[in-house]
Amino acid sequence: MKTIIGLVKFLIKRGSELAKLRHIETQEVVPDIYAIRTKNANFYVIKDIEEYIAIDAGCNEKMAKNELRKLNINPDKITSVFLTHTDPDHIAALSLFKNATIYISCEEIQMINGSTLRMFGIKNKLYYEYRTLENNEEMHFKHPDIRMVQRAL
Repeated sequence: MKTIIGLVKFLIKRGSELAKLRHIETQEVVPDIYAIRTKNANFYVIKDIEEYIAIDAGCNEKMAKNELRKLNINPDKITSVFLTHTDPDHIAALSLFKNATIYISCEEIQMINGSTLRMFGIKNKLYYEYRTLENNEEMHFKHPDIRMVQRAL
């Protein structure tokens, strides 16, 4: 019974924190960085000279495609996708990015292979080839201001 009460308290607290979050509409946030709204999740796209880099892939493939079209961003031009984690609301539109290399943290492997569950028995799955990034690994891109660094949490 204590476990159930603890779970309810956790969900109430988590729900009140999540209720404060606001998703922004699809738009250019700052020059060359775009927010893409997909239902209850944003993902972000960064222009790298002639190509794009995505941070996550949103929670709805059809909506992601439509929102990218609004900004004249061709999904085929997205060549790298960095996943913050592999929950469904972050990977749903991955199939749009056929030319992209997908990157995940080496620490996320335990969520995919089932050795650690995200929460309450939920196992994450990733049905795409991916490359893992080690802690403090840096990725440099053509655009001189873009550098991705994987840091341990």
